[in-house]
Amino acid sequence: MITKFTKIGDSWGLVFDPAILELFKIDAETKFEVTAKDGRLYIKPIGHEIPQDQFDAALAEINRKHGTTLQRLAE
Repeated sequence: MITKFTKIGDSWGLVFDPAILELFKIDAETKFEVTAKDGRLYIKPIGHEIPQDQFDAALAEINRKHGTTLQRLAE
């Protein structure tokens, strides 16, 4: 999934597709571990592990439905 920061009030946030939120069981109370390594930023929900094949299937579905739009947003 490709996304970009969105202005939210005086702050900035990442907006995720509802399918990702559902897949990881993310809600307003979910905490995240944010780390940086080798010039990359990693965002991991705490306590919500899912099998890799389930994640890959959800990501493929999002890209199938929204790939063109996400690509334009990235540009």
